[in-house]
Amino acid sequence: MNPKIKNLIKLHSLFLLYSLIAVFSKMASLTSFLSIEFILFYFFMLLALMIYTFFWQKILKVYPLSFAFSNRSIVIFWSSILGVIIFGEKITTGKMLGGIIIAFGVYIMVSDYE
Repeated sequence: MNPKIKNLIKLHSLFLLYSLIAVFSKMASLTSFLSIEFILFYFFMLLALMIYTFFWQKILKVYPLSFAFSNRSIVIFWSSILGVIIFGEKITTGKMLGGIIIAFGVYIMVSDYE
């Protein structure tokens, strides 16, 4: 596999992990404060954040901060997809249009990167 594509897959997998932080946060908010479920979801949220932070530092060795951070906007897209899959949320026309704009912007940044 092309190393550029492999690194982009790693970068976007990292952003998918980052969007899971919002999922764990929402799941924790749906439980009673300091219940076992709340503590478990909060723990998984913090664990995902620690893993994300570790690999974010590794990604910054491959890509400049400006490129990696501009791609981070795709987290909104991943969070919307996870919201539909896990919580049964609805994707409105506005959200769909916003996701397309974000994906197009990320595509422009990726294709412009040398």
